[in-house]
Amino acid sequence: MRQVEFRRLLDEFNALRVWFEIEHGLVISFVVQLECIFVGRDRWTPVVRYDTAHGFAHRDEMHPAGKAVKTSMTPMSGSTTVKRGVMSTT
Repeated sequence: MRQVEFRRLLDEFNALRVWFEIEHGLVISFVVQLECIFVGRDRWTPVVRYDTAHGFAHRDEMHPAGKAVKTSMTPMSGSTTVKRGVMSTT
């Protein structure tokens, strides 16, 4: 099993954090998280996360009050959903 992790800075206030695990050439778990620095804050704040935690692929939308909205994804739509979702958020 191989793990890959990297962070891609989109601009000075937005970044993607990516982590995935590969086994026999297949991605078996992943996290793709958009993090932003907001005016008046000096730290990266998670905004939206796509991952396979809790045993299924889903999207977590994090709100400033601390509430997260979870939406499940189907296996076939997962990579397309992540690409479209992250690109539309930035």
